[in-house]
Amino acid sequence: MTESQIKKLIGDFLDGTTTPAQEEKLYAYFATHSKLPAELERYRAMFGWYSSLPRKKASASAGRRLWWSAAAAIAVLAAVGIALVKIEPAADSELYACYRGSYVICNGKKNTDLSEIYRQVALAEATADSLAAIPGPSIPDYEEDMVDAALSGIKDPVLAVELRNDFMN
Repeated sequence: MTESQIKKLIGDFLDGTTTPAQEEKLYAYFATHSKLPAELERYRAMFGWYSSLPRKKASASAGRRLWWSAAAAIAVLAAVGIALVKIEPAADSELYACYRGSYVICNGKKNTDLSEIYRQVALAEATADSLAAIPGPSIPDYEEDMVDAALSGIKDPVLAVELRNDFMN
């Protein structure tokens, strides 16, 4: 590999755009070249450290990461949508004059039609709401269980109920 190719790979690595195979090439390069120019030598320790880390094979978690990325994007759109939908623009209103000239880029195209933007944001919000409505695993209420366990030794039932109410409120 030439020095310029290594420099490009280092740039790609620092940008987070390298593939695992390209990263392996970088690790091998720094491990096998004992004499390097000063501008490359400064990266030797970093790539040595990265090469010592255990490598993971691609797994099903990549699909989960993709799903969570999509869910996060929808959540961001929903947050923006909530803010924008609450405004309810009126085309001639001075209140909304500050939004004239606003736009979004969608699929590489600039869109300045506020009513279309609001429609898309409302759609994203509805999608996010439907995702939020999907039931997840229930989480046990450990606080209530701990209070019940702590009060189980109290013989007076009236006092136990009164203490439980104090703790749980």
